[in-house]
Formats: sequence, C-alpha cells, structure tokens
Amino acid sequence: MNRRSEELESRKRTDLVAQTNRLSLSPKQPLHPAASSPADVKSPHYDEVFSLSPESALMILCAHVNKLAKLTGDIPSSTPPTGGNIIASQTTDDNCANLPSADNLLSNANPRTDAKHLDTFCPIVLIKSFYCKQISPISLADYLLRIHRYCPMSTAVYLATSQYIRHLAIVEKIIYVTPRNMHRLVLGGLRVAAKIVEDLCYQHRRFAKVGGVTERELAKLEISFSFLMDFELRVDAEMMFHEIEAYREESRFAIIVAWCWLGNTRRQTARNLSVSIVEINVLCVSQAM
Repeated sequence: MNRRSEELESRKRTDLVAQTNRLSLSPKQPLHPAASSPADVKSPHYDEVFSLSPESALMILCAHVNKLAKLTGDIPSSTPPTGGNIIASQTTDDNCANLPSADNLLSNANPRTDAKHLDTFCPIVLIKSFYCKQISPISLADYLLRIHRYCPMSTAVYLATSQYIRHLAIVEKIIYVTPRNMHRLVLGGLRVAAKIVEDLCYQHRRFAKVGGVTERELAKLEISFSFLMDFELRVDAEMMFHEIEAYREESRFAIIVAWCWLGNTRRQTARNLSVSIVEINVLCVSQAM
C-alpha cells in the first residue's frame, strides 16, 4: 500500500511540473498581427513639420491671416458670409435675439450638443464676438510676437491655428477675416489649438492678460471659435504640412509677380530712356541746323 501511494504521489508531482513548464509569463504572439490603425502610421511629412521652428510657424500663421484680411478688406461685421452652413443670411435680427449668444454659451457649452440644436444657433452672433470697433494699431506680426514672448507655444499650435482659420474662411466660408477681427480670431484659435495639441497650456488669466482681453472675453472667444469649428478640432501632421506647402506656393507666386513687375518696370524705363535719347538727338540736330 505504501509503495502504491508513493507511486501515485510521484505521478501527481510529475503532472504538476509538466503543467507548470507549459505556462509562460510572456504573452503569446498573435498568429496574424493586427493591422495598424491610421493614427499609428507616421506621416511621411512628420519630420519636416516638426523640424520647423515655432517662430517660422508663427510667421506662416501671420502671412496666411494677413493675406485673408487683405483680400477681404474692412467690411462690416453684419455682412453675411456666403457659406452654405451659415443660416445668418436667412435669419432676421428679431429671430437672433431669441437664440443663444456667446454670453450664455459660457454656462451651456457642451461639445456633445446634438446637431439639431447646433442648427438653432445664430452664427452671426458668434462671429460678432471677434469684431472690434476700431482697427488695432498693433500689427498682427507684433501681436503674435508679443504672445510668443510671454506665452511661447509649439510649432503644432501655430500651424493648427492657421489650419482652423483657413478652414473657416476658405473651405466652410463661415467667417470673413478682416483687419477688425483677425487679432481676436487668432487669439481664440491659439487658445483652442493649445488645449487640443499641447499636454499643458497656460493659465487662463495669464493668456488673457498677454492677449489684451479680459478673462471673460477670452472665454467667449474660445467657446465661439469652437462652435464655429463645430468642435472638429483634430489636426494631424498631414494637415500641418498642407499649411507649410500653401505658404511656399504663395511665396513662389509672390516672387513671380515681383519679377514680372520688375521686368515691366525695366522695360518701361528702357522705353522712356530710348524716347528721351531720340528727343535729345532731334534737339541737337535742330540746334545744329
């Protein structure tokens, strides 16, 4: 009996050791690795985008916004945009008075708002929050450099802001970029982009002080900007690269225009010079006679 019990115990030990050896602390590799998601695939332009200095990205943002403001000119804030998503042109001022404004959006803002409720907003009210009564005496470049001096941000923030504003003005045609609203539009865009792109952002009070607005005004700009974008604020490296490429194309076009203008000026100067020489020769011949 003792011998048989010893054999049974030895068999149990052998089976237990065999089962333990089969266990592995490392996870099993899948037979077919899952396909990587688009977010995991690195953009081919990633290195080129993020090797750009923040100051260069700032100047790209400044150039794009200045060009839009120059093309638009100084138009009233009540001018209805031509975008298909805007219902302001079909809405009277009496109807707008009963719709939510930027003031009460502070307490009722919710990015999960249903699309049906978003359609009830009067976009002209949101757009007017960016307008100033007078054109700012500070140029946009100086304004951005001031912000970058006291609240420096990354390349991604400046390029994302440029993408936001160009999307609103060119693609969606929701808002006109003018000399009266470009400073506040950039300020609201920078605040939104910093929260979306960066892990950390500056305190609300500090950013408002640097931007030259009150804390409540900055909150209005941020919320109004988000609603105009319909909270579609995701920006990837490919979108940022398009901003860089757009700036390069504009620079090339400006160089071509400058050379054409210079060529025309030279030809006109040469033509005037030849006419002057002919007149001098005629005058000399007449005097000699």
